[in-house]
Amino acid sequence: MKQFDAILFDCDGVLVDSEPVSMRALDVFLARYGKQAEPAWGHRMVGRRAYDNAQMMIESFDLPLSIEQTIAEHRQLIFELVEREAKAMPYADQIIRWLNQQQIPIAVATSSPRPYLTMVLQKFGWHDCFGATVTGEEVANGKPAPDIFLRAAELLGVAAKASLVLEDAPHGVQAGLAAEATVYAVPNSVTKYLEFPPVAKYASLAEVLAELQANS
Repeated sequence: MKQFDAILFDCDGVLVDSEPVSMRALDVFLARYGKQAEPAWGHRMVGRRAYDNAQMMIESFDLPLSIEQTIAEHRQLIFELVEREAKAMPYADQIIRWLNQQQIPIAVATSSPRPYLTMVLQKFGWHDCFGATVTGEEVANGKPAPDIFLRAAELLGVAAKASLVLEDAPHGVQAGLAAEATVYAVPNSVTKYLEFPPVAKYASLAEVLAELQANS
């Protein structure tokens, strides 16, 4: 396996087991307006920016809200549920700590907003672990465009094409490939049923960590 100059992590579904919580937040949000989504409808929201998801929800469910109102209300629900209930993905802490010990630069590149990312990093004690963090609101184009990974690599002072991207969702995988990075897909309980571009797939971060350690 090639050596990488940096590792670029997605957050939700890769580092934090937040996707099931987010799906429940969607159900609670829609129920307030007498709406209900099909069980798999929320999968299309994974890895996308809040603005894009809000627009999609308004159009799909004829919600009597503006995009800004939808973002604010839905975001608050997710924030509260994740802060209270979400757990770190298995081996997330171990892979972060090992990469820090090896002095391999790491970044988080997430479609989620800055206050949410700050909360997550503080919740799990990772606020000092990453050399760079980028959110979807801080780049011109969200995933599947490459902007967020290009920016994360730039902040770390490395080339995106020399980096490894770890993603759990097809949109994120597409973004990593568009940035010319090597991409490993690490699907979770929500995204494992989705169709991914042809990249290497891993069942867990434990497998990724084992491979990185074996080739260090």
